[in-house]
Amino acid sequence: QAQAERDAAVASARQVQTERDTAVASARQVQTERDTAVASARQVQTERDTAVASARQVQTERDAAVASARQVQTERDAAVASARQAQTERDAAVASARQVQAELQQRLEQSQVAQRSAASERDSMVTDLARAREQLASIDRDLKQNTGNLEQEQKRASDLTDRLSAALGEQSKLRQSTDAQRAEIVSISAALAQAQAKVALLTGARGIYTVQEGDSLSSIALYFYRNASRWPGVAQANRHLINHPDKIFPAMVLIIPK
Repeated sequence: QAQAERDAAVASARQVQTERDTAVASARQVQTERDTAVASARQVQTERDTAVASARQVQTERDAAVASARQVQTERDAAVASARQAQTERDAAVASARQVQAELQQRLEQSQVAQRSAASERDSMVTDLARAREQLASIDRDLKQNTGNLEQEQKRASDLTDRLSAALGEQSKLRQSTDAQRAEIVSISAALAQAQAKVALLTGARGIYTVQEGDSLSSIALYFYRNASRWPGVAQANRHLINHPDKIFPAMVLIIPK
């Protein structure tokens, strides 16, 4: 009986030992699983941390990409604005160039018209110059002829004045003049008036005047010019007849200058 109990006790002890060993093995298994779980958790944490870091990196790269995209958009907008400004300036330059071209074309046409007009005017001036030279030559010939005629008529008027003065002097010596004397005086006076009229025409004078009883150069100037002080002009116009301003006489024919 005792052996049986001892065997039972040994068997029980062995059972307990087996259970203990099983429990220890189970505990070790649990510890191993726990360690594995902890390692797995650490691995998961590591992977999570890596994923978070990766996500942060991705976010950072995304933010950088967004900023870069915005910068590119800003630069694109600036490039578009610059291109539009350049296009506007180009259009303005083209318009200005067209305006300048139009003005130059207009100036060219005006210059061509002016050249044609100048050529026509030059030809006209050449013709006018030739005509003027001909007229000048004709005037010069006429002037020379008129100068000769003027001197001739002035001498003739001077001679006739001397003859008239002599005839009147002879007449004054007689108590009564003869018909022949009166006819001679009339003839001389008419010839003198004709000669002085030619002198007046050649010198461009106003006309002629026959001196009356009581006349003087001052009274004649007063009559024709309303200014007695202009008598020297009358004396100068008749210098071929008058040696002294007081030596004029009735029937004498004087030139009245303008």
